[in-house]
Amino acid sequence: MASMDSDSVRFEAQKDIEKLRKDSIALPVIRSDDGSTFISMDFNTVLNNCLTHKRIHPRTPEQNGIIERDNKTVREEFSPL
Repeated sequence: MASMDSDSVRFEAQKDIEKLRKDSIALPVIRSDDGSTFISMDFNTVLNNCLTHKRIHPRTPEQNGIIERDNKTVREEFSPL
């Protein structure tokens, strides 16, 4: 994904939801923080009736530990020395 604007996130979410629904009989769950992209009306429209959206509590990155670790790895990889 090139950016985190609501249109890009909505498009990627829709594509991934379609794949998840084909691969799983259970209703998929997405976990996110309260970033503006993830609370936007566009994003929530995509999620409506497609999956469960759980938000982590503010200032508790351990609730989303795998993603937070991935974010740190990417930042370390691309930050100047």
